[in-house]
Amino acid sequence: MNVDTQIKKIQNEDIGSIDPKSFLINLHHKRTKNDARRSQLINGIYAFCLLIMFSVVTVNQLAYEPGTHASVDLMPYQEMDAETESFVYDLADYLIVSSDDIWQTLDFFDEINLNDLIASNYGEKNE
Repeated sequence: MNVDTQIKKIQNEDIGSIDPKSFLINLHHKRTKNDARRSQLINGIYAFCLLIMFSVVTVNQLAYEPGTHASVDLMPYQEMDAETESFVYDLADYLIVSSDDIWQTLDFFDEINLNDLIASNYGEKNE
């Protein structure tokens, strides 16, 4: 709209016809709406920043780094140290002693290729 016409319109209005109570009510209502809009904008910006930070941290934590994550599969280890070999033997002994079903335990050892794992420690490969 044209600013000049609005200024002339305001100047021509009778000041006595303005209701002060409705003016204050409208002023407070407008101020409340502006405050709510501003707080929504600020909360939206904070939420967006928090989402970006959470995403970056999650991506960094889930990045695959072979040096920091242990593998569950025993096959990639070509050579065991003495402590790992002792652990494997102790695990086998415990599973055999505590198992009610020896065939299930033997199936487990076959599944993890225990014989190949032990043989690879001594430089040979069982087929």
